[in-house]
Amino acid sequence: MPRTISGSKRKHPHIDKLTLFASPDSKGIRSIWQCRASFGRARSPVRSLELDYIKDDPKNLAKAERKAADWFYELEKDWRLGLPLRKTSVASAAEQYIEEALEGLKQNRELDEIDSAKARPRRLIPGGSSAWNKENFRQSKWVIENLITCYSDFRHGDLRLINFREIQNWSEWRSTWKQKELNRRWTSGTLNKQNRVLRSVFKWARMKGLIDTIPEIKDVPESLRNSRRPEMTQHQYTTLLQYIENKYINEKDPALERVYQRLFYLWLCTIDATGVRPWKDAKNAIKMRDIDIKMTSNAKDVEHIIIRRKEKGREYSAVADKQWLNIYEDILAIRKAWGVTSEYLFAHPVTIEKRRIIKNEPVLSFRGQWRRAVEELGFAKKGDPQQKRIAPYSIRHRYAARRYLYNKDITLEDLAQVMGSSPRVLYEVYWHYKATDNYQDLVAHGYQLREGRVRLLDDYGIRIKNVDANSEEHKAWYEKYPRFTVPPSNE
Repeated sequence: MPRTISGSKRKHPHIDKLTLFASPDSKGIRSIWQCRASFGRARSPVRSLELDYIKDDPKNLAKAERKAADWFYELEKDWRLGLPLRKTSVASAAEQYIEEALEGLKQNRELDEIDSAKARPRRLIPGGSSAWNKENFRQSKWVIENLITCYSDFRHGDLRLINFREIQNWSEWRSTWKQKELNRRWTSGTLNKQNRVLRSVFKWARMKGLIDTIPEIKDVPESLRNSRRPEMTQHQYTTLLQYIENKYINEKDPALERVYQRLFYLWLCTIDATGVRPWKDAKNAIKMRDIDIKMTSNAKDVEHIIIRRKEKGREYSAVADKQWLNIYEDILAIRKAWGVTSEYLFAHPVTIEKRRIIKNEPVLSFRGQWRRAVEELGFAKKGDPQQKRIAPYSIRHRYAARRYLYNKDITLEDLAQVMGSSPRVLYEVYWHYKATDNYQDLVAHGYQLREGRVRLLDDYGIRIKNVDANSEEHKAWYEKYPRFTVPPSNE
């Protein structure tokens, strides 16, 4: 039963069978009004009113009494008809949960269209801090349909009577028989994500007054080393960059398609050169004001490039490789060519209303381009376990290994600071590189502009190729596209 806060318990002024009280939420942060209806022995369901408790506040109490009365009269109808007051199966609760989740997803989508600054609160996943979006809804729906509602004991058993042993039985069924039926090989991390969905269903059920306590759901111990994404080899990385380059240098293709391919290319090079986590939302996207570039006194070399980051609740300074200056300059060329004035480094260059793309809003991910590229190149086959699927995180691995294993002047603790991680995580994930002594695999990138070479950019700010400075090709290109091309010297 929920713990009662001292001094909060009171009878409803007009309904003798109804009692109100307040109790702390699961995190002990908020105090929430609860109510209990009494319909005889062993028939006293409890319901959260989803209303904050304010001590000695008459208006707050009156609002709680109104909400409690509404719930009581609905419940009383079932009682008079002889219907069960609280018996609900796990499957039934999960189905109701996902219906509400769909409503939350629709509401959040509507808010995203009119409130891009996210000033208005979004519908959150029960018991969590993340708002409903397309990705977490899709994942929750899959788990509920394939692992929860189809489990016999969850379809027929009473939600109130589910205990730790029954949860363990479900977990064993899922990890053996069901996994084999679906032809899957789930990692510990995937199993724990499925656990979070089931746990969220129980949290929702408690909020609705269907249960008093949440059964224990034990997570599977995870090995970061075993579940990590694979590193990218030199061949894979250069092949991926060449694949994208072949798309954006084709001047016959529409300029909009080309510029997005070019931005995708620069995004990959940025992850490789800085080691930042690939972001998926605006709050984690790199902002222009977060970039600090300092040149040497003669302005001929980079003294440092630091990008301030805040990820997973931790602030840190990412230290970029020197070649990122060239990447940054090419991003600026695109911004200038397309009139981008966004505070975000990677921002949409145009507005496309049908796709809900707004100019100057941050590019949250290049998920579609990444998926098409790696599938076409055979780097990530559908159905492969996480350990075999190349992902943007695989490029972050390159940065970590390059800095730690081959830069002898940096310690594991220092590297953890510049990557916003912890020494333990870095050790478990990256120590395997010690067995791979191939520096070329780690330093291969698309930005090794040698002395005496220049980049040729068209009027859309897209780099086409590098050529010898002051060559005939350089001069001819400058005559045609002077806007972003370094002029030939008279020497």
